[in-house]
Amino acid sequence: MLPTDDPVLITGIGLVLSGASDVDSFWERISLGQSQVRALARFDPRAERLPVQASAEITGFDHRVFLPDLPEKHAAKYGREILITMSAVAAARQDAGVDLTGVNPRRVSVILSTSRGAQAWWQTTGPTDRYTDSGAMLRGLPSSAASLAAMYLGARGLVTTISAACVGGHHAVDLALMQLQSSASDVVLVGGHEFPLTQGILRCFLSMGDGVLSPDLHQPVRPYSLDRNGMVLGEGAIVLCLERASSARARGRRGYATVLGHGALNEAAHPMRMDLTGELTAALIREVLEHCGRRPAATSADTAPPPAPTTSPNAARFAICTRADGRACCRPSAPTSPCSAILSARLACSTSLRPR
Repeated sequence: MLPTDDPVLITGIGLVLSGASDVDSFWERISLGQSQVRALARFDPRAERLPVQASAEITGFDHRVFLPDLPEKHAAKYGREILITMSAVAAARQDAGVDLTGVNPRRVSVILSTSRGAQAWWQTTGPTDRYTDSGAMLRGLPSSAASLAAMYLGARGLVTTISAACVGGHHAVDLALMQLQSSASDVVLVGGHEFPLTQGILRCFLSMGDGVLSPDLHQPVRPYSLDRNGMVLGEGAIVLCLERASSARARGRRGYATVLGHGALNEAAHPMRMDLTGELTAALIREVLEHCGRRPAATSADTAPPPAPTTSPNAARFAICTRADGRACCRPSAPTSPCSAILSARLACSTSLRPR
């Protein structure tokens, strides 16, 4: 375990989401409750006979804003999903103020998570169009975004991509913590990316039955209501820069939050439904708090949306962070959708954070 006098800090946040491409705009949207849900425009759902109208799509994205040193001949081979994720990684590094020229590249790691990878590329290109150049090998691999981001930044530490449905992002955070606590890495860029707005993925969710995806564009999503009518999928990437406090403070960086610990639990029960009694989740929270030396009374719980009628694989994961006021924030990830990996794993304590 890491000595308590040198904990792990979140020193940078990079993101590309619907209506937000930096920390300030992201925080403003959340603080003011500004929904970014709009009519699905990626394709015509009526023509596809899909009873889905709403989505949170990224529009107007230009990778050159985030990746000015990426040659256009390379960018042309990568694909939209990869470029968005690379941009989030680069933005997290920049937000943290880490000058990688002054860090041993063997001690800089990139750990990402995605549930399905570049599904849009597989589905939107024709059977022969997708293989017309060597970029096909890059565009089709779930791990390409992490690998190419590491190449762009010159990171030569652990570079990997984890896939574990909705909890993969928390697996990534856990692995990042282990890298830093064991001193295997000095800087870890950890995050996740999901791009589920494709006909195939929407059909997968719809196959789970009514009430999983909302058919209504104008009615708000009500995740905590008994009469909720489903969720709305979005897309994007969020990446955190994690460092030991000693490294951050040497650069004069205070950080957004301190990561105290992490816990994981697999229910080993139903493959599509989670325990609704809350007993297993409560036990995990107690276990993690005890490990972190925190009392429940000093903790604010920030819950993820409850599961739909049927849900993704049965697991629960938690990350514990301290806020600026010293209180701990416990952020669980309920397995609800591929995009929950973005919101609950990359920003495991997002609502406890404030822009510095």
